[in-house]
Amino acid sequence: MANRTSPIPGDESNYIVIPEVFHTLHCLNTIRKALHPEYYNFTATELDRLLFREEHMDHCIDTLRQTLMCSGDVTPLVWDWDPERNMTLGRTDTVHECRDFGKIQEWAVEHKMNGTFDESVHLPNDLEIPVIH
Repeated sequence: MANRTSPIPGDESNYIVIPEVFHTLHCLNTIRKALHPEYYNFTATELDRLLFREEHMDHCIDTLRQTLMCSGDVTPLVWDWDPERNMTLGRTDTVHECRDFGKIQEWAVEHKMNGTFDESVHLPNDLEIPVIH
């Protein structure tokens, strides 16, 4: 792996990871819920917990930006004449070539960690890579 990660306490021969796609979906869902708090009947405390203050929302938006730039879907989006509106409009039904998300989910289930991850345990890792701020 290109990036260092932490060993799992009690199972130090394995390391904790999450496929980025699930993190990105979490961020998209967080933004979606924040845009419609009335639908979810959030109290002010629950909404604050969802947003983890402004830093979490900024983090989620930046995650979406990075994911979009990294995946760089170059499918040509096409335009077509709309006789009802009497104008040329972009079409949203363009066919894309995608990864098999079902296969990604299957892999994640097959490789999920048993038990819980104790975030309060620090295990030394010789492969430590400094965090760049």
